Amino acid sequence: LMLGICLLNTACIAVQFCIARERPVLRDADAPRQSICGPVVSVAKAVKSSPWLLYHLAAVQCMVWIGNTAWNIYGGQWFSNS
Repeated sequence: LMLGICLLNTACIAVQFCIARERPVLRDADAPRQSICGPVVSVAKAVKSSPWLLYHLAAVQCMVWIGNTAWNIYGGQWFSNS
């Protein structure tokens, strides 16, 4: 099963590499210069103006990963001892 999943993943990545073309983003010549903190400030602005649903999704994903980690830890102890 794991080999099949790895082969499927490899095939999907190969198709992506064959189809996708990356175009570099060029800065306009007359664009104002950014400070060193410019990217951090733009990320902070984007996070601040994000919709509520995105925060809800982030909270749900955190809870899923916490639950998955707890399940793996306690499940490993339970199944290895019995």
